[in-house]
Amino acid sequence: MYTAVIILNFNNSEDTINCISSILKYNDSPIRIVVVDNGSRDEEEKKLERYFNTHFKDDFRLLRDGENVEIHSLPYVTLVASDTNDGYARGNNKGLEIAYKDDSIRDLLILNNDILLIENIIPRLKEIYYHAENCGVVSPLLYARDGSSVEYNCARKNPKDSDVILRFLFHNRNILNILGKKSDGLKLLKNNPKLMDLEYFPVDLTSGSCMFISKNLMKSLGGFDEGTFLYYEENILYKKLSALGLVNYCAPCVHAIHLGGSSTGKVHNAFLWRCNFESAGYYLEKYCNLSFLQKVLWKLIGWTMPKDRVE
Repeated sequence: MYTAVIILNFNNSEDTINCISSILKYNDSPIRIVVVDNGSRDEEEKKLERYFNTHFKDDFRLLRDGENVEIHSLPYVTLVASDTNDGYARGNNKGLEIAYKDDSIRDLLILNNDILLIENIIPRLKEIYYHAENCGVVSPLLYARDGSSVEYNCARKNPKDSDVILRFLFHNRNILNILGKKSDGLKLLKNNPKLMDLEYFPVDLTSGSCMFISKNLMKSLGGFDEGTFLYYEENILYKKLSALGLVNYCAPCVHAIHLGGSSTGKVHNAFLWRCNFESAGYYLEKYCNLSFLQKVLWKLIGWTMPKDRVE
């Protein structure tokens, strides 16, 4: 059985190509790669298409977004070319829908394009996934681009609803280091380094940049919730899985590098902050049980937010 590797690209063909090159270097598992180009500039999409045609030839297929085709068996690489930037959730869902059609695919590895493999991670993640009790998602230990600093966001507690609201009440200003302390308090590996010695351990939030999950489970969840454009995908996934009695795990025995922010770094900060606010509001409204006062406070915060997205 195959694992489908889903990779989202937005105006960053260089990182996507480097990500796939690292997969080719370190992976020995049967895989199918599905790249979704999320409305990139024409030249960026063309770079990917040329790379795939050169390196995979007849084992590559280009699909245009909305193209009505029957798919029974995927080639090694499929590029889904979208005319629009649909964000993280909807963009990844387009890749997932392609993977669902191939019955030979059992599992999914959802990667950001700025992930670099430094070892053969799929067999180990698969072993842990089917061995760990009630596993929903398993993710590796992630290092920053220097290859030695741990990216602590790969193993976190889910923040309290009140802390999500507080962050936006402060407009992300770290007054008296209050937000910094609360953020650090969620980072399990930072607060308990001995967890690094474990094969795997339960977490609320893994990193959405590298997640292993079974295809049937992801399909039963309806994929990612498209109510968000960017941010809070991990929180929503955690809520969905928790409702089913499933647990997320971080596996410190498995490693990858996360370059971090390579696509979002090309977007205006005002746009990202607005996306963050809108996604937080959607998450709080749909997945959290807010008190009346919390709902009122959130509306008041919304009145102070800039109304226009700026890209």
